Amino acid sequence: MNHFTSSAAAKRYVLGRPYFHPWVRDAIRSRLPMGFRFERGLDVACGTGLSTRMLADLADQVVGVDLSEAMISEAFRAPNITYKVGSAENLPFADSSFDVLTVALALHWFDRLRFLAEARRVLKPAGKLILYNHWFAGEMASNPRFSEWHTHEYLVRYAPPKRDSSPFQANEATQAGFKEFFGESFQTYWPFSPTELACYFMSQSNVIAIVESGRESEDEAYGWLVAQLIPFWALERETFRFGGSIITARNGNAGKSSG
Repeated sequence: MNHFTSSAAAKRYVLGRPYFHPWVRDAIRSRLPMGFRFERGLDVACGTGLSTRMLADLADQVVGVDLSEAMISEAFRAPNITYKVGSAENLPFADSSFDVLTVALALHWFDRLRFLAEARRVLKPAGKLILYNHWFAGEMASNPRFSEWHTHEYLVRYAPPKRDSSPFQANEATQAGFKEFFGESFQTYWPFSPTELACYFMSQSNVIAIVESGRESEDEAYGWLVAQLIPFWALERETFRFGGSIITARNGNAGKSSG
């Protein structure tokens, strides 16, 4: 089930998601030759285009593809970005079309084997695959009691929908025909007011699944979140930890390196 197809969910995503992507952009850029830019990039499961915006800093022309027309309608626009509706397992592009392919915060929704086969197909020989993630760690810098609330209240009321959250391993990339697997982790710290964090939670599939099913209204979910969060705040904004990971690999097809 795709939890991000409705216009309301897309608007909540735009409102609630932090733009952490410059950390990823800078990490990728640090491993490329000075001044190097990809010619053509593809951002799969682009959502509202935050990840596409990041890729557009690294590539001359970028295409964002997503199953949700509602998400694409809200997506970030720039002269070197275009968008297309399509699935990760059946990418609507010709063979060897892209120098780099990115996936942000979405691999857990894919049929991995089918996606990896498609990624190899649409990437040019030796094209780069970049998979990255960014997750809320449930830790508030100034108040350790928040973690207990997040685990025993929030995640109980809004349990994560079914997904494949197992870590992506080097052997998966190798078996799919990719080479030069490299993984690294990072952390970011993000300030939120109670209403800003409530908006972030409202953009998570946990809450979206409940709201879209009709079990709670959007107002009910948002009202409950704000009322629960306010007691934890001493300052206007409090800082929260996010974890992150970046995985890169190269298409195993023979050919000239793309950077």
